[in-house]
Amino acid sequence: MGEDQGERPHAVGGEREILDATRALFDARGVRDAQIEDIARAVGINRAIVYRHFTGKEELFALTLTGYLDELRDALAQGSAHRGDPAARRRLDVPTRAPGGRVASVQGSRAIRTSC
Repeated sequence: MGEDQGERPHAVGGEREILDATRALFDARGVRDAQIEDIARAVGINRAIVYRHFTGKEELFALTLTGYLDELRDALAQGSAHRGDPAARRRLDVPTRAPGGRVASVQGSRAIRTSC
């Protein structure tokens, strides 16, 4: 029976795919203009499948925001790893697009800035 019972086959409409589509739509349109129906369509599923995995757009927003914050934390950790090398810290420039289309950027040891 070829399949290991501990592993599930990759299914269309899994949580990771839904979150990836959510992030892409939030980046492109903003949170307000990205609808659950659009997210479902981007993954190729029915909106009911989205609701099977998530309670709604608010949860998708919270999880997407957490993903952005995790990336920012990792970038800051990378920057602090270069604490003794000022040239390396200046080279660190990690832009990330936040919900609503704003760009947050970490440049060396400078503060985070956002722009539209």
